[in-house]
Formats: sequence, C-alpha cells, structure tokens
Amino acid sequence: MLKLDPINILFTIVNILVLFTLVKRFLFKPIHKILDERQAQADSVLADATKARDEAEKLKTENEKLLKSTEKERDAILSEAREKAAVEYEKVVSEAGKKAEEITVEADRDAENEHERMLEDARRDITDLVVEAGSKLSMTKADPESDRVLYDRFLEALDREETV
Repeated sequence: MLKLDPINILFTIVNILVLFTLVKRFLFKPIHKILDERQAQADSVLADATKARDEAEKLKTENEKLLKSTEKERDAILSEAREKAAVEYEKVVSEAGKKAEEITVEADRDAENEHERMLEDARRDITDLVVEAGSKLSMTKADPESDRVLYDRFLEALDREETV
C-alpha cells in the first residue's frame, strides 16, 4: 500500500524531479532540436519557394514586355515592308506604263512611216502607170522623167487641196 509518510513523499518528489530532468534533457531537448531544425528547413524551403515565385513573376513580366516590344517591332517591320512594296509596285507600274506608252508611240510612228512609204510607193506606181498610159495614148515616146516631175507636182497640188 501506499504510505504517506514524509520520506516517501520526499523520495517520490525527488524521483519525479530526477525523472523530469532526465526526460527533459534526453528526450525533450533532442525532440525540440529536431523540431527546430525541421522548422528551419520548412522556413528555408518556404523562403526559397517565395523567392522562386517572385523571380518567376518577374521573368513573366519581362517576357510579356519583351513579347509586346517584339510585336510592336514586327508590326513596324511589316508596315515598313508594305510601304516599300507599295512604292516598288507604283514604280513598276509607272515604268510599265511608260514603257507601254513608248511602245505605243513607236508603233504609231512605225505605222505612220509604213503608211507614208505605202502612199509613196502607190504614187510612184500611179505615176508610172499614168506616164505609160499617156505615152501609149500619144503614141510618142515621151521623156519619163519630165513627165514624172509634172505628175508629182499635180499629185502634190491635189494633196494640198485635200488637207485644206
């Protein structure tokens, strides 16, 4: 049974204090040390995660800025390319128009020259026929050169009357 005498109570109190000291020294201190180390690790990991998140947000912001500036640069380059293409298009169209006009003018000139040459050939042929017909009608041999000059003058007079 349990006796309540002062020695027994004192011995029990001493045993409890010794046991408390031993438990505190050999059990609680190592457990607190381990808990403190784990808390420090958790704090360190949390701090690293927060730092990494902040850096990621900073990089995200920088990337967004870079993307926006790249888009602006792309738009500027495309706009410049379109302007150059429009200028080049206008230049090519203008040159093509000038060349077409030159070709048209040259073709008109060539056609006019050909027309004039054909008229001149026709006049010569008509003159030769008239001279030949006149000499056959008169039955005399006429000087073809002098007759030709007369007929040329006659045709020139007709031309002048037609243009007036």
